Amino acid sequence: MLSSDVLPSYLGDFVEDIKEFVDNKDTAGLRSFLEERYFNNCPMFAVKDENGNWKIHNIWLRELYNSDLSEDGNFAEIFGSFRLLGDSKNTGAKRFENYTKKRHAWSMLELFLAPRKLAGTKDNKKNYANYPLFVLGDSGVCKNITAKYYTRDTVMKELVSLANAEVERARLVLEMNQTCELNGWEKLETFSDENAVLKFTSLPFLNDYLELRKV
Repeated sequence: MLSSDVLPSYLGDFVEDIKEFVDNKDTAGLRSFLEERYFNNCPMFAVKDENGNWKIHNIWLRELYNSDLSEDGNFAEIFGSFRLLGDSKNTGAKRFENYTKKRHAWSMLELFLAPRKLAGTKDNKKNYANYPLFVLGDSGVCKNITAKYYTRDTVMKELVSLANAEVERARLVLEMNQTCELNGWEKLETFSDENAVLKFTSLPFLNDYLELRKV
């Protein structure tokens, strides 16, 4: 497989920022960076509890925030991203097929399990996986994020947490737009709130069963 660890994008810049803190073993700096860029600006990512501690909704941000950069093999150190540029196995073609081709799907599965297969029994990477990012387009590449391999129970717990975060987002947006409407200000255009209803964005399948409505 052909890959590149250079991602000229927001994701690539984010990973480079993380690696800079990791290289300097600057745990406090990494936490301040995450607080300033994400937590202080958006309750979708994190809110403070009654004791002033961050309750972080996003599991990868939580893992990064709790990483002790003085320890080898911490989450922030292994966390990364790369692009799969192509697969030359069998065909010799140095390009990646589109998402509907079997070879493409098989390559993504191989990549997903690669850290666990390559790691020894005492290697921290045995608990990691490469997660494909499904991006619509015909770029011919597939972006991946390297992060922990989570159990089914953990995944379900985090999906519930994400759903709760979406409800909180909807509440804040609807209240903001209501305030804007009362004062004659321009409302938030990022979200569609016709009839005071918002859609789930991170978990869109929930829109078939639930409505985020201001009561």
